[in-house]
Amino acid sequence: MADAKGLMRSSDNHEQSQTHWLKQDLQKRLERLQESQPIGSKGFTKAGIRKMVARLHGKFKAVIL
Repeated sequence: MADAKGLMRSSDNHEQSQTHWLKQDLQKRLERLQESQPIGSKGFTKAGIRKMVARLHGKFKAVIL
């Protein structure tokens, strides 16, 4: 029984680590995007933002599952 609890904790820690890493990665990407494409600049449209969010959501979902 102790082994199962240890495995569950290990799995939870791994998932939390992946989530933390993904959040940091997304934050860095957002910072780079904001530097290269400031809000209001030409080419930074609502549709483009929606596509980017959908793509990132897909990547996030793939990591979680």
